[in-house]
Amino acid sequence: MGEEIELYLDAGGLPRARGGLTARFLEADLQADRALAAELLQRLDAVADGARDSDELIGNAHRLVLGPQGARIEALFDRAAGPAALSLAELRRLVSAWLALLDRVADD
Repeated sequence: MGEEIELYLDAGGLPRARGGLTARFLEADLQADRALAAELLQRLDAVADGARDSDELIGNAHRLVLGPQGARIEALFDRAAGPAALSLAELRRLVSAWLALLDRVADD
């Protein structure tokens, strides 16, 4: 559970993620959308706190399912890619780090 993910700015100053399906989800589905990343954090917290039983986000290339047992990311178009499973806390950490990277881009 949990992939090694590297978040960085490329030579053009764009946010990038490297390291598996979760990294691809950050880049392809959250992209540079700070509002969507912040909304996802709120939705994660609602499931983690029990205010919601579950939640789902279908993005450009992935489906994210949130439940009390954790998060599951599935590729919508790459049948060879197996799903990624991670805890809500781990996904929250990664989305928060992605949002911080987006804030760095906005500050430049």
